[in-house]
Formats: sequence, C-alpha cells, structure tokens
Amino acid sequence: PAAIRVSMIELQTLIAMHPTVERLSLRGSAFKRLALLAARRGESGRTALARHVGEMTESYTQAVALAREEGGPPHFYPRMQSACGLLLGHLLAGRNPQEPALASALLDACQALLAADASQPDFWSTVGQGEWELYRSLALHHLHAPYSDIAAMWAFAHEREPGVREWGSVRDTVEIVARVARIAPGLPKSGSFCSKP
Repeated sequence: PAAIRVSMIELQTLIAMHPTVERLSLRGSAFKRLALLAARRGESGRTALARHVGEMTESYTQAVALAREEGGPPHFYPRMQSACGLLLGHLLAGRNPQEPALASALLDACQALLAADASQPDFWSTVGQGEWELYRSLALHHLHAPYSDIAAMWAFAHEREPGVREWGSVRDTVEIVARVARIAPGLPKSGSFCSKP
C-alpha cells in the first residue's frame, strides 16, 4: 500500500498539471488496488474498502467525463470501471443496485465496449464483454448468470493474449467483485458466483 500511495502522490501532481483520461484511469486503478487489499482483510478492512471504492468510482467517473468532453475513441475501459465502482458501492451500502444511475452507466459501458470491439477488437474489448455480463448479473441479483458464456469469452481472449500481466488485472477485478458480493447486505449468498473460493 505504501508504494501505491507514493506513486499516487506523483500521479496526482501530474493530474493537477494536466488531467488526461489515462492519468485519471490510472488513479482509479490505484484506488481499486487499495480497495482489493482492504477487501482481503475482511471485516477489519470494511471501512477502508468502502472509502477506496468511492475514490475509485470518482476517479473513473472523472475520466469518463473528460473523455466525453474531448470526444474521439469510445474509451470503454473507464466507463466499465466506473460502472463497476457504482455497483460495488451499491452492494456495500445495501442499496438497490437496479437504480437508473447504475443502469445508465452499464448501458453506456456496453455501448462503448461494443463500439471498440467492432472497430478495433483486442484483448481488453473481448475480456470486457465477460466482465460486463458479470456486473449485469449482479445488478439484477441473478447469481445463476450465463457463466459458461463468460468463460467462453475469456477463453477466446486467452487465446488472443495469454500474457500473465494482462490476466492478473482481470483476476484482481473478479476477486474484488466476488469479495464484495459475499458480504453485500441483502444479496443471496447461494449461487455459482458466491460459492467460488
């Protein structure tokens, strides 16, 4: 965590000088990493987890706003992560995740993702489709989601890019979503997703 915070101080200086979609997204990724480390501490990390999820969401949302302002490519990644942060925040607070703001964020992410996959498909646009299905299933409280379809998407992505570094990022995202889903108030604890270790 200390190394992450030192890097974030340097990153924040750059953002203050000249904010970019990439820099704001990197800050969001750093907060997501801190949220994951807090989630691994269990109940003792619950307060920090909620705080870092909020910071993550704010950073990615700022990246999305800047991307809209600048125009250009879809920038589906910050849109996906902004939707993820909103979902995690709702689950942690025990709020209904099917509210319009989250539905809008998920739809926006999906549209950007599909546009990117149609124009310039790559590892991230393929993996992102599986992630999106995961978020949607949790937002609907549907824990028996089409995980075979998600697995097929990720298997295809693995053939396209088997690099350990890229898959480590995917694993971290799935892990924090799984950990939050297990402790979310009002979310059924049965089902294929929550039963995974």
